[in-house]
Amino acid sequence: MRSTIITIQNTNHLLSLTQKSLPISLPFPSSINNTVQTMLEAIKSKGKAAGLAAPQVGINERIIACSFTG
Repeated sequence: MRSTIITIQNTNHLLSLTQKSLPISLPFPSSINNTVQTMLEAIKSKGKAAGLAAPQVGINERIIACSFTG
């Protein structure tokens, strides 16, 4: 997983934001919990961020994390 968040302004990694992400199978694998926790920590580190998609941290899966605080 990337330590930085990929944004549309960073054209070097734009492909990872525009390609179709892979679906997640049910039941959710236990690795999803670690991924979501890492994503939530990334949201908190950005201050006013509300959400994050997995491709923004280098994971090509259909996962989003949202923060509804603040």
